[in-house]
Amino acid sequence: TLLLPMLALGIGCAPEPETVHIWSGWNQRWDMLSHRVSLLGAVMEADGSGTVHLIGGDYSTGANLEDNGLSRIRDWTVTDTDLAVVHGSTELTIGPEEVGSHTESISAPEVAALDTHVVVLRGFSLDTDVAQTDDYPLDLYDPALGYTSRGFAFGVEAEPDLSGDTLSFEVRGTVRWGEAGIDDPIDRSDMNAAIPHATALLTVHWTLIGLSGTVELAEASASVDQAHSGAPYSEQPPTPLSLDWSADMPGFGALTSVELFVEVIDGETASGAPQGEYLRSFGAEIIPVEGGSPTVESEVTNSSLVETAAIHFSSTVQGAWISLRNPEAEVHPGIHEGTHAVGTAILDKTGL
Repeated sequence: TLLLPMLALGIGCAPEPETVHIWSGWNQRWDMLSHRVSLLGAVMEADGSGTVHLIGGDYSTGANLEDNGLSRIRDWTVTDTDLAVVHGSTELTIGPEEVGSHTESISAPEVAALDTHVVVLRGFSLDTDVAQTDDYPLDLYDPALGYTSRGFAFGVEAEPDLSGDTLSFEVRGTVRWGEAGIDDPIDRSDMNAAIPHATALLTVHWTLIGLSGTVELAEASASVDQAHSGAPYSEQPPTPLSLDWSADMPGFGALTSVELFVEVIDGETASGAPQGEYLRSFGAEIIPVEGGSPTVESEVTNSSLVETAAIHFSSTVQGAWISLRNPEAEVHPGIHEGTHAVGTAILDKTGL
């Protein structure tokens, strides 16, 4: 899906400044319990609004228990004269092989005309309620109910190839499911039988940017063991990451790749397959710091009323710090957040 370009280029006169909105991460949390992953996502729309998706199977929708989502999207509002962007989306159908990729080639003369180019993320969505292959056991398990998860990843190639007015870059994603363990208090044998055949739709939303300025790329990884003693609601704080940026101003940070993976370290499955978990929260976000470089936090937790396993959480985040040449450019961090019903919601922007 390709959205119309937003331009900040003048024709035959002094260029007029244009305002664009850049995604810088998200966090989502279930209010009460950890759940399977059925539908989740957070998208920075071109108009500056924030859309979130959150469904965790029938235990989140009111069939057995009515839960709520708590979601947050971070963004930057950027106003500059030498700036052009194209917003788009790439759908990746991911099956048992767990990975998918696609190369986008975008004709964008306005972006190509500027001296620096970068591709950044503007969100994602992951949906299990999609068409399945013939070997999927639809008579046993409804894919709309989702699965226990071992994490997911999505990203774009930050430095696009330029040929004439066309810019090309790779979009990639990973989705890992895992069977529920034998100590799970709720029988999930039908779900376990479906997981080896499951197909999901991972949509990666991106922004292609042309600018006058510089781009500084960075990567950081971290991991933590989220143990629990069997007591409910174990403490599982976010995991900090360190992206080594100069953070020159005016400028802003954006994510180019997010990997959030879970390994169960005290559970097992009857078949010996890798175990998944019910997830309580997940996200990766750039957090602005007044007068200094932004910090980065990531998390996947399973903190819940009933916790079925300790987990090892690992994350890798890649990002870009984009410094604008125009000293009069305006950059303002923002935040959209709120409590919302299960499903799709528009978050209010509360500012910082």
